[in-house]
Amino acid sequence: MNSSKITVYAALGRKKILEKRIQQLTNLSTLRNTTLVGTDLVLNCKRNEKGEPSEGVAAFEKHSKAYLDEFESLSKELVSLTNAIQKSNLEQTIRIGGKDYTVFEAIMIRKQLENQRALYNTIKNQVAVAEQVVEDSKQKAEDMIANIPANMAKDVRDLEIMRINGSQLREVIAGFDYRKYLDEQGQLITAFDEELNVAITTSNVGTVITYEW
Repeated sequence: MNSSKITVYAALGRKKILEKRIQQLTNLSTLRNTTLVGTDLVLNCKRNEKGEPSEGVAAFEKHSKAYLDEFESLSKELVSLTNAIQKSNLEQTIRIGGKDYTVFEAIMIRKQLENQRALYNTIKNQVAVAEQVVEDSKQKAEDMIANIPANMAKDVRDLEIMRINGSQLREVIAGFDYRKYLDEQGQLITAFDEELNVAITTSNVGTVITYEW
């Protein structure tokens, strides 16, 4: 049984090394001497008359076993290391935009941030267009009211103003509080853009994990 105690920051670096080496071992065709199982005919190495392994057979068996042992050891270490990192991410908290998140939560939000940013920008643009339409309608109504003759009878003038207002004024419609949405999402996106990487790195450098394999 092997055991190691390292920071999460170092563990992430180790994880990349393990993944790369395991991938190399998996892609047998890209490495030299990667035959793990063969025959004496193909490998051109035979046992002697007593059935004892020749130098060539012994060397091949040693290589074959070492190759498989390395693959299995690295795989076990990667599983244990990844589990330890994940456990730490679920327990450790960081503060972003004045709110506490577990590292895991923050990472998940970061993965969705581009989708949230795209939707935020779409809604922001639609709100701007809708509010401009409302503003233009109000201005048009005011201009029309301003052109009503001042000497028109008061009751007739009032009716005309009501008619103009009813036909020209518009409102922004949405199934949610779009101003609140834009405010909260805008703050969230800005906070994650500016604070996330530093917060996670600081946590990873200061958090120590232990794993066994």
